Amino acid sequence: MSDWIKILMGGAATSVLAFATHALTGESYAAGLDDKATAALAASGAAGASVHIAREPSIRRLAILSGDLDDAARSEAKETVSGVSGIAEARWDDEIGSLAKPGIDGLAEAGPSKCQAEVTKAAEADPITFRSGSPYLSPASLRTIDAVAAALKECGSAEVTVEAHTDATGSAAINNSMSQARADGIAAALVERGIAADQLSAKGFGSEKPKVEGTGTAANQANRRIEFTVSGDASDAADAKPEEGE
Repeated sequence: MSDWIKILMGGAATSVLAFATHALTGESYAAGLDDKATAALAASGAAGASVHIAREPSIRRLAILSGDLDDAARSEAKETVSGVSGIAEARWDDEIGSLAKPGIDGLAEAGPSKCQAEVTKAAEADPITFRSGSPYLSPASLRTIDAVAAALKECGSAEVTVEAHTDATGSAAINNSMSQARADGIAAALVERGIAADQLSAKGFGSEKPKVEGTGTAANQANRRIEFTVSGDASDAADAKPEEGE
């Protein structure tokens, strides 16, 4: 086995390990937010209020407040918790009702079609690129991942597959390993930006699914790409009207 292939396989293994580690620490991250939000409340002097982070898969990084406070104190406590880094939103328990209930203001999952459009728009505004033969993510590409993560945070529990593709130049085995390392690296970067690991999967296709046949310059540029495929339960699907006669 050549030194280059050993390096590539090592990079892929590191990416996979990073992604798996993030998946295992999701609960620790939520617990950490619990602690930070509780400390913020205590520092603000909001006696009688408590807070916890929702673990339900359909509502992520939502801080749920409870306690018997007057309106002014409730508003102040909510503002305090909303300002905690890592928390997407804060609500009082009587404002949201059942966490499983769809249609609450701002909490219903976006349908996959809407999410797909927003994620694709974010990804295509400044496409993710890599150094030739490398899974290294440039600062510009990390900014694109920031935008994709922001779009995904509006998608509730929708699942997303990170798909990495290469051109057909070179060894198919190396292309497959490289594309998997790239997909794993992007998934890990999304987890670092607050996307739950259990919403993500990563797949490297190598040159198996070209957009354009051939190995010319134009074909290679088109085929070297990252795509995001959104799927999962959707609130808009529930609202769809059945065809007449069903």
